[in-house]
Amino acid sequence: MSVHDFTEYKQRLAGPKPKKITFRSSVFKKDTGEEGFLNISFNIADGDVGALIEMAKECGGIPYAEANGKTHFLPWPPAAIEIEDV
Repeated sequence: MSVHDFTEYKQRLAGPKPKKITFRSSVFKKDTGEEGFLNISFNIADGDVGALIEMAKECGGIPYAEANGKTHFLPWPPAAIEIEDV
């Protein structure tokens, strides 16, 4: 395992290229007893995923409202964060 310079890594995440960021939860048990998980994705037109990560940290997580009115909250820190160019 290597040590990464997070300052340099954060600079690579910034930039004008659009990105998609997905926050992933760990597995949890639903009321039905089935396993569940949350994957909350955002498309960032200006590519500044660092700002969204900082906002999620400051708020203690990510709220997400479904079209049916159900709201989920993925607490900080998530199990994983996936970032990709779009």
